[in-house]
Amino acid sequence: MMPDIIDIRGAQYQALLKLPEWRAFATKAKRAAGFACQAGRRSGEDVELNVHHHANEAGRLPWDYAAHEIVVLCKPCHG
Repeated sequence: MMPDIIDIRGAQYQALLKLPEWRAFATKAKRAAGFACQAGRRSGEDVELNVHHHANEAGRLPWDYAAHEIVVLCKPCHG
């Protein structure tokens, strides 16, 4: 039996990013990166960091990715 594919688009995706699962995942990723941008190496309390997925795959929730599939970027580097 094939698993159900999760169709995540626009507003649905943004809603997922407000869930505790995403916050915990993002915090863990930022901690692993030393709370610094992995591209520009910006860091500090005033730097907004984002967790970027190298590729989004259908059927995967935003927090269902391995460390090698994401990168922590500051807002300017994330674009």
